[in-house]
Amino acid sequence: MDMVSPAQRALIYTLLATLFSVLLSAPVCAKSPDEATLRAAVVLGILRYTQWNEIDTQHNAINLCFMGGPMSEDVLTRASKKVAVKGKKIKIVEPQKTACNVIILGQNEFSQPLPEHSLIVCDNCEVKSGIAINLVKRNNRISFEIFSEQAKQNQISFGSALLELASRIY
Repeated sequence: MDMVSPAQRALIYTLLATLFSVLLSAPVCAKSPDEATLRAAVVLGILRYTQWNEIDTQHNAINLCFMGGPMSEDVLTRASKKVAVKGKKIKIVEPQKTACNVIILGQNEFSQPLPEHSLIVCDNCEVKSGIAINLVKRNNRISFEIFSEQAKQNQISFGSALLELASRIY
């Protein structure tokens, strides 16, 4: 019988709380969350257990950028107005104008190079070099894979509870 550690339980509760907060920002008529909402909830849960070594702690925001039209873009944009991560607001910014702490990539092509010291999340995109997190849909569930070497190169670390919930760590 699988036992859930206290750290895993805390992460599960955090992910559920994040999912509910995202769902509250979605239209009330929805019966169950769609894939984009689930992907957004997973991204927000991941951010709660991510540590940037280079993040500017003078500002009270995490700069979130989108490139290539990720599935979760609309839901994350709405949720960013209501959700904080580690006491920091989530601020949606343009990647060419402001330094991004988090970049969510979609399946469309984009021409900008991926910056260093950013958490790069692949949301329904073709996995490329530079990506630290890959969101994966398997059996109608959204899980995530961690590319630990890339995260380390970008000076990003993850909490142990998050590492335990990853479907794969490369």
